[in-house]
Amino acid sequence: MSDFGDRGARNTTELHDDGQPPYMMTKSDRLARLVKKMNWPLSYTSNTPKEDLCLEYVEHFRSQYVQLFPSRPPLMLSPDNECGVKKFVCTFARPTELPHAELYDYNTSAKYVAHYIAYEELEDPEKLPMIVASPTTTLAWQAGDSFDMSLLLLSLLIGDGYDAYCVIGYAVEEVTTNTQSGRPTPEVVPDEDADGKGGVKQADRQTKYPVRKRPDLLSKFQLKLEEKKRLEREGANGRDDAQVDTGDKETEQDELYGKRVHCWILVQYGKREVQQSFFIEPSTGEKVEIDSPSYLGIESLFNSHNYWVNMQQTDKISEMSFELRDASKWEYIFLTDIAEDDDDRELQDRKHLENQTSDHGESGDQILDLPTSWVEKLTMTRQQYENRYPGLQKTIQYKDAKVEYFSAYSETDLKVKRMTLLDDFLTPYQVHTFFSFRCDKLRRRSEYNETNNTARIVCEWFDEGRKREQTVLEALSKLITEEGKRMEMQFYWKARLDGLSKRIELFHENGDTTNPHKVMEFFEGREDRLIYRSATYDRHGVSVSINQSGERRGDDKPQPKKMCEKFARNPDVPADQDIAKRTFYNPGTPEGLIRIIYHYADGKITRPSRTYSKGNPVTIEHVDPYAKDPKSAALSEEMRLLFVKEKECMAFIKDSEKEAKEILAQRAKEEQDVGFVTTVYDTLRNKPKEDEQAELRRKQEEQQRSQKKKDYLAPYIEQLVRTHPAKMPAQKLQGPDAKLAKEDAGKVKDACLKDLKDRLIQRAHIMQNRLDEEKEKLARKQSNYQKNQEQIDNANPEEYIQFCENAMWRIHILEKRLERHQEQALHKYAELDQKLRTDPRLSALSG
Repeated sequence: MSDFGDRGARNTTELHDDGQPPYMMTKSDRLARLVKKMNWPLSYTSNTPKEDLCLEYVEHFRSQYVQLFPSRPPLMLSPDNECGVKKFVCTFARPTELPHAELYDYNTSAKYVAHYIAYEELEDPEKLPMIVASPTTTLAWQAGDSFDMSLLLLSLLIGDGYDAYCVIGYAVEEVTTNTQSGRPTPEVVPDEDADGKGGVKQADRQTKYPVRKRPDLLSKFQLKLEEKKRLEREGANGRDDAQVDTGDKETEQDELYGKRVHCWILVQYGKREVQQSFFIEPSTGEKVEIDSPSYLGIESLFNSHNYWVNMQQTDKISEMSFELRDASKWEYIFLTDIAEDDDDRELQDRKHLENQTSDHGESGDQILDLPTSWVEKLTMTRQQYENRYPGLQKTIQYKDAKVEYFSAYSETDLKVKRMTLLDDFLTPYQVHTFFSFRCDKLRRRSEYNETNNTARIVCEWFDEGRKREQTVLEALSKLITEEGKRMEMQFYWKARLDGLSKRIELFHENGDTTNPHKVMEFFEGREDRLIYRSATYDRHGVSVSINQSGERRGDDKPQPKKMCEKFARNPDVPADQDIAKRTFYNPGTPEGLIRIIYHYADGKITRPSRTYSKGNPVTIEHVDPYAKDPKSAALSEEMRLLFVKEKECMAFIKDSEKEAKEILAQRAKEEQDVGFVTTVYDTLRNKPKEDEQAELRRKQEEQQRSQKKKDYLAPYIEQLVRTHPAKMPAQKLQGPDAKLAKEDAGKVKDACLKDLKDRLIQRAHIMQNRLDEEKEKLARKQSNYQKNQEQIDNANPEEYIQFCENAMWRIHILEKRLERHQEQALHKYAELDQKLRTDPRLSALSG
């Protein structure tokens, strides 16, 4: 069963009645309460003459069918639409290709429709529905029965190019009621890696010396003979009896077995590279094989351009033929499709598809053909597409799991799916949550509950590109936490400078004793060929463990009692000189000990080693009995370098511990405040905010008003008023409609032009003065240079040349500016004169 929870407050449709969305009403309630509130096109509320003629023809076909087959159930030929108008069932389909890539293939399109539409059972499971909603209404209501959902899916599949049909027949109770609680979940938990739980169990099973399996001593030939004899004893009749017994058991459990009416989809082979015909169940969106026992019989099928009645005697769908051109097996209503030649099938199909979306074909043929679809074009906005589920959420209960779906960005933690796996007692033992569009790149979280053998385990997976504090590329790919026992971090090692691929911390709690603590780090792709580093802490040291939230308990700076580094083989170095393992015992103390083990040589089962101790001679173990000990000076130098490596290893371990703490602190912070990201293609969430648009519009309007307030004649009019206050009152000269007398207008015009002329001349004088000064400076410099040429040459002639070049450049710029100013002055004067001539306040001058 599907459950939509308490989602009335998150209505994903634009319709409601008393706050109740359509998908939370029954079909009869929607028809009674919502139809009258909606505006319907004329094609929904009335029929064209051709539609009436078609209904008359179909009614004639129905009467003949009833006379010939009085015992067969009635056919669904012309049900009422949501407005109560009879329509031929084929015209309910409106082939459409929606602009969403997910709705182009049959599998994803069917799954989307099953999730987007809330499935509801027929009011009477034994009878055909009297009212069928159009695909547009089903999309708007986000609810419908099997017939409503099949018509919507049929419209999409035909629009995508599939040879699809709606099938009317009978199905088992689990299908007609959409009950999923009796079957295991078809959802599969993605195998993120080979070990399933992040290596928790896989690591325990891997051993250096695996136990060989015992050989199978049974004779395969004897088993085949026994199986062959068993099959011969049972025979075909025995198998048929077993199937009959199974059918009898189902009949005893369901009184309406074989009578429950249902509608589903048939996809024929041929188009879109479909190799074999199959069914699609609209309530689940799953592909169903033709011989599936879920469907018990077929009465008829139809698509957007014809209707076929099943005339075959067999009741088993697996034995039926779906060759619709065979009139002995399928009786059709319209002649058009049957009269087509095989070679022209695609051409005729295109013609019929055009008839569904245009007025072509309405007239001109002598044979009655199907009217065009009365249904409006199917549309789905981006917002509707992203809603995905009625109320933004959907829950399906299976036998062994509960699966919850969530629309993108609808939950505070941005989860999109959650799978809860149940045991035989319906107790959750695993919870897998999937996320999208999170800032922290969290993709999935899996929780494995505590058992008798293992503690509670939490695994988290992250996408690439994860950063810490938006600056440091952390590259965390997986985080595994087993409370009180272990913590493992895996990284995208190619994105890290140190090549760290995995970090494991082991914790052990033994009553009141302190906890041994071991840290193991694994590396890849390093130039120094380091592949492993570990630190083991004294069990009598500080207690360092973690709890479920990632917080550490105990002191922060434990001192390791042993550190170890391992290196990969370097083929350019001899094996007896290539370090394989370097171990530091009691580092940083007077009792410190360093042991070096070298790689195995080819064909050798032993390898050399050296042990360095503070205050004690070096212990050397040779594999080659003829090898000579290194000189004491070389050993002393190597020991000095090893102590340096010891300090470096200690520093690396402390840095790694610090980074691990920062990662855990960052994860705790991210879970408290989950941030989301959007793509550049997200037009819904990348729109500018309304307040930003309003602020920009307000500033533009203020700028326009301020420009209008600037009046270039205002100073001259004010001066005229001050000169003759009694003759020219100020209030009469205010506003755009004010007009000056001819004499006053001439004075204002002359004063305005004179001021502009004075300013232009003054600016030209300033520029000319600066030009003269520059020329005078250059002349003085040249004169001084000619008089004192020898002294200047002896001093610095380059300075004189540089001065002349700069002076000539300034003179050139000033000349150009003066020339341009003279050209613009004439233009500005003429422009102001024209503006004054057209000013309405000075219109007296042109009178």
